[in-house]
Amino acid sequence: MSGFVTVGVPILLAFAYAVTTLVPPLARWVAHDGRALHGILRATFFIFVGLSLGTALADPGHTSAPGWAARVLALALGAGLVYWAQGRATKAQRVPLLLLAIFGLAAVAVLWNFPLREWQSGAWTMLVGYVAAVGSEVAVLRPAPTIAHGG
Repeated sequence: MSGFVTVGVPILLAFAYAVTTLVPPLARWVAHDGRALHGILRATFFIFVGLSLGTALADPGHTSAPGWAARVLALALGAGLVYWAQGRATKAQRVPLLLLAIFGLAAVAVLWNFPLREWQSGAWTMLVGYVAAVGSEVAVLRPAPTIAHGG
């Protein structure tokens, strides 16, 4: 069950990112109901952060140094994306980046555990696609305008 949750669910969310990006009716739905979806996905992100830390801390002798490094790197990148997106655009516009942050938790942790020489074309495709998608979403999000309050 743990393998499905820690890897399978983020892959399903990566598929959801692709579908909501490439299918215009779903993109409109995300734009319309984005606030609720953003809240659900943000909670999901923190659940996966807790799951990653919880499994590592439950049996610290079982987790190797590369395993810890993979978790720390994945959490730093995911939390960095979520933190950076705060205050940028609307919640609905931040949903795709949140989907990518959740997927990144699993993707970085899994890819870190394989030596580069053992990566097959699928791993390289996933890495390049992930970096391109994150770059694309980061380029779209602009800081929200500040509202000057008159007194």
